[in-house]
Amino acid sequence: MSEPVGSLAELKELLEGKEQYVFQNREFPFYSVLIYSRVKGLNHHLHEYVSGNAEGFNGLTGPNWLVAVLENVHAKDPGAFRPEDVYPIARFLGVRVDEIPALVFFTDPKARSDLFVLNLGWIMSDLEGPEGYHEEGINKIFTKIAAGIDEICALGGGQDRMADLQSFLNKEFIRPGSES
Repeated sequence: MSEPVGSLAELKELLEGKEQYVFQNREFPFYSVLIYSRVKGLNHHLHEYVSGNAEGFNGLTGPNWLVAVLENVHAKDPGAFRPEDVYPIARFLGVRVDEIPALVFFTDPKARSDLFVLNLGWIMSDLEGPEGYHEEGINKIFTKIAAGIDEICALGGGQDRMADLQSFLNKEFIRPGSES
């Protein structure tokens, strides 16, 4: 599932399970926040991909993965969300601002002590063509992540599910020689 949040306050409400969210009493094996600033380049293409494919993205993430996306559909003033609003969200999650755009994973929405940050900037750098980033390439990355999460959950996804996810993401997306 995916859920748009338009501010740090809305993200906190989502993670705390406040009533306005349909699934407030439901737990997910994996949670993440898709952080992007919507200004230009990959950030803008992520915004276009998520906002232009909201139902498809929601279906893709499925029952095992709740993704908070930085979109302002709940805001009374649609212009209220500004690109610079992503930085307090990143800092709240413990993400360096130079890692944006990123997908931040965790398994406990209240404690978030098991963060794993997937830096989308360098993963997607190979996707940029002469006309920018292609939707198919962005979709392929999210599809691969969703399939990996579904596989981990199908295999039981017990106490070490975050370690299993980190292993999967490192195998799929970390370039050889870039591990530190």
